[in-house]
Amino acid sequence: MIARVLRADDRDTSSWLLIAAMLMSFLAAQYHHRFSVDPIRAAPAIALLMALGSALAIGRYTARPRLAAGATAFLQMTLFTLLGVVLAYALAANAGQLWDARLAAADRAIRFDWPVVLALLDTCPPVIWLLGLAYHSLTLQMIVVIVALSAMGKFDTLRIMVCAAVLSGFITILISGLTPAMGNLFDPSATRIFGHR
Repeated sequence: MIARVLRADDRDTSSWLLIAAMLMSFLAAQYHHRFSVDPIRAAPAIALLMALGSALAIGRYTARPRLAAGATAFLQMTLFTLLGVVLAYALAANAGQLWDARLAAADRAIRFDWPVVLALLDTCPPVIWLLGLAYHSLTLQMIVVIVALSAMGKFDTLRIMVCAAVLSGFITILISGLTPAMGNLFDPSATRIFGHR
């Protein structure tokens, strides 16, 4: 039974390879801008990783595949989140010329007008609140999906979901590093932040 669980876990290789690639990307990006880690602030993350690693070990060696699958998914997503944050900062430290003008030109080319969108949102604060709630609910969504899929024994679906999340997030971070920009919610020329002057 234990051997079967371990063999099934081999299908997590793609996600582990992506996480390893993120680590290597971070090490390469921060080579000229050495980042230091505050041990006190890192303690909660380290404790969480140790707890998830312990749950994974218990799940594997007590032949509890649901626990093993859930712990693996949470461990991968936690590592992805931590590496994603530091990789984004490392890439930002190496950022070249900002792409805001080019991105604004691309918006105009497809007739998308950010000032109009921001002005419209300014007239309806509840929509801003709902959009913010949806955006900030991503962590809760991932927790619910991981718990539900592992509890139902949908291990292949869980692995595909985690791999897709890590892959899409990694690609997004790399693109943001290659196309640095202040963003559409900040217009230095008009001193406009979040739709307000």
